[in-house]
Amino acid sequence: VPNVNATKLKQVSIPVAPLNEQLRIVAKIEELFTKLDAGVEALKQVQAQLKRYRQSVLKAAVEGRLTAEWREHHKNELEPADKLLEHIQEERKAKLGSKYKELKLLDYASDLHELPGGWIWLPMNGILEWSNGKGLTQKNITPGDHPVFGGNGINGYHNSYLCETECIVVGRVGAHCGNVHIAPKKSWITDNAIYTKWISKF
Repeated sequence: VPNVNATKLKQVSIPVAPLNEQLRIVAKIEELFTKLDAGVEALKQVQAQLKRYRQSVLKAAVEGRLTAEWREHHKNELEPADKLLEHIQEERKAKLGSKYKELKLLDYASDLHELPGGWIWLPMNGILEWSNGKGLTQKNITPGDHPVFGGNGINGYHNSYLCETECIVVGRVGAHCGNVHIAPKKSWITDNAIYTKWISKF
């Protein structure tokens, strides 16, 4: 990059419009900036509304309101959740053998909101097993095809993987604590996150 000095700046050509046209240009810029500011403010409001809408959708989902009509139309075809739990327990018993422990239902479920018929409250370890990620710094990443997930999502691609199956990744430290991502098959999860080590097939 060449040096800049006063002598060179004196030689720079600058287009200059007549004064009245300059005033019109300034007025137009101010008009467009005002519209831009209004657009930014409207976008902020939409983002806030979207966040509230997401929360409402998730709340409706876990309370069973999203599928109420579907359940009514299929009420004679549905297997209750306690039967599903039996299948999961059988699967885990076959997988874990002597390490298998009977899953205990939540003893405070009666204090939670009422569920639709056939649903049950279940501790998360009833269907998921969580594991800590394994440290992998940027300088130790060997370029490859496997995405590396931290608490803020993909940090790069590595030639090895930690999790063979598709898994849920949750940030566990810092500003990204609680962030949730879905990692594809054969991905690496760093120690800035935890991930689902096992998911029931049911």
